Amino acid sequence: MSSRALFLVATVIATVWLGAGVWLWQALINPWAGMPEQVAVQAPAPEQKATPMPEPQQSLQTPVFEKIKPSRNVTPPDTLPWPTPQGLVERLPADPLPLPPPEPPKAKQITRVVVEDARTLISGDETIRIAGIETRNADERCRDADGYDWPCGQAAITELRMLVRGRSVDCAPLPEGAPAETPRRCDLAGTDLAEWLLRQGWGTPAPGAPEAYREAHEEARKEKRGEYGKAWGRTD
Repeated sequence: MSSRALFLVATVIATVWLGAGVWLWQALINPWAGMPEQVAVQAPAPEQKATPMPEPQQSLQTPVFEKIKPSRNVTPPDTLPWPTPQGLVERLPADPLPLPPPEPPKAKQITRVVVEDARTLISGDETIRIAGIETRNADERCRDADGYDWPCGQAAITELRMLVRGRSVDCAPLPEGAPAETPRRCDLAGTDLAEWLLRQGWGTPAPGAPEAYREAHEEARKEKRGEYGKAWGRTD
């Protein structure tokens, strides 16, 4: 056999012995070598049951509201204390509501008004006396500061006729059972006829007239209007 063949045989034998030695070492000395690595898996924690809440102990003692002590009396010595209620509280019925005030009587509309004098209106067969004012008669005359004599009574009638001019007038209704000649307040489109006459200087406030009537009369006197001024028709 040639030397080359011997070398190959020796190499094969050495390789076999080397492999057998490695296998024997793994089997005898390190038996866990070559096994797949195992991953440690944590075991699930045991299920814990919820601890029940302790039930409140049933107290056999007196209820809480009966333990409240009575309030301390802080009433000053010179003041009488409030009376202490005794027994059951009784709810009294509420007082009845007051009745609403009566509505004022509605004004009566007077149509086709004719001015008879400075405080008298006529509509058909109805005669209305204007309340709160006293006027001169139709034939009365006045004398101004310069001595001129003039028909102030007729002038007042003319001024009122120029204001009314046949328009409708709203007058307060007569009180029940009152006579037909009872004076009444009358307005023309919101203007109080008596107050207007006084402000123009054509009359004086009647006894018991409103304060506004007296103020209107004083204003006419100061401003020298109507019968307190110059004679009608004077231009000087």
